[in-house]
Amino acid sequence: MEDDLTLMDSAEPTDNFLLQDEAWVLATLTPEQQDQYLAATESYEKMRAYLLDPTAPQEAKDLLDLAAWK
Repeated sequence: MEDDLTLMDSAEPTDNFLLQDEAWVLATLTPEQQDQYLAATESYEKMRAYLLDPTAPQEAKDLLDLAAWK
């Protein structure tokens, strides 16, 4: 298997790189769900709220880890 990153263009900033699992899950979400997922990665509080949201897709929740914020 190649690197875990889905490389876009070598000139792209690193904040535009996605893990393969993350890219796959995001591709299955609606644009609104993608925005909600990406917003959840901005802070501990937003991620916690997203993880507690019963309407958020479980596949996306499985990618997030609150421990990374501590």
